[in-house]
Amino acid sequence: MQFSFEPNGRFRRDEPLARHSSFKIGGKAQYFAEPLTRSDLSFLIDFAETQGMPWILIGNASNILFSDEGFDGLVISLKKFESQRVRIDGPLVRASAGVGLIQLAYSLAEHSLSGVEFVSTIPGTVGGGLVMNAGYSRKSGQINQLSDWVREVTVLGPDGMPLVLNRDEIDFNYRSSSLAGQIVIEAVFNLKPAPREEILRELKANTEYRSSVHPLNLPSAGSVFKNPKNSGFTAGQMIDRAGLRGRRIGGAEISEKHGNFIVNIGQARAKDVLELIEIAKVSVRKKFGVDLELEVKYISSEAPLSV
Repeated sequence: MQFSFEPNGRFRRDEPLARHSSFKIGGKAQYFAEPLTRSDLSFLIDFAETQGMPWILIGNASNILFSDEGFDGLVISLKKFESQRVRIDGPLVRASAGVGLIQLAYSLAEHSLSGVEFVSTIPGTVGGGLVMNAGYSRKSGQINQLSDWVREVTVLGPDGMPLVLNRDEIDFNYRSSSLAGQIVIEAVFNLKPAPREEILRELKANTEYRSSVHPLNLPSAGSVFKNPKNSGFTAGQMIDRAGLRGRRIGGAEISEKHGNFIVNIGQARAKDVLELIEIAKVSVRKKFGVDLELEVKYISSEAPLSV
């Protein structure tokens, strides 16, 4: 198949997906593109649909495990999509899907806007964060999620035109939303004023705490499992109590520092990670009677997901 794409984005054939995943794992994508503009994005989607080519949309790929066999089709990364496009109007903040969450948190601090300091340690994009309803809290019993601050989200409709969804039209849940499978292009957040110094202190506290409890020095995709509801334990605590910390298969390891992280200690393959995931699920089910649910998304040609 002949494919030429030379607008403002970058396009490559046989691109190693390991280069684009925080896990540093994955085979090659038949085609890989990084659109910079909406016209680029529309062109790519139209082309793939016209050709009957499988395609997936990703953000920063910070919660993704790519297959060792890669993806036979087109992978569209929104990491560079309008990546500097943040507009502030009082407490309302309009941000493109390609804006990094960490970048957004620090940018808002400079404008004395508070609410989403918790995303300052999440290495994803606004688009991916909304689809997953990203969240984080260092305080027990406190749940911070992007959905707490969303006013509206703009997606590409079936006709390729922007479609604005109000907050009450979107179903947000723990680490999931009804935006899955949709093409998020921007969002509006309704934040609150606060002293800049206070916001910066919170950002610093988040960074220091996360560095102390998570293995950020090794490639990973963050938390592997969602925390079970009403179990009394987090997923990491269950995995720890099942005696699995430090368990290795190939180049993958259940982190010694945090039970809910699988890290790439060197040349890990997706098959290594998947085996550890299965071991953790079986062990926790046997010990606690709880079925762990994946937070990490696995993507292959056989199991394509839009994340």
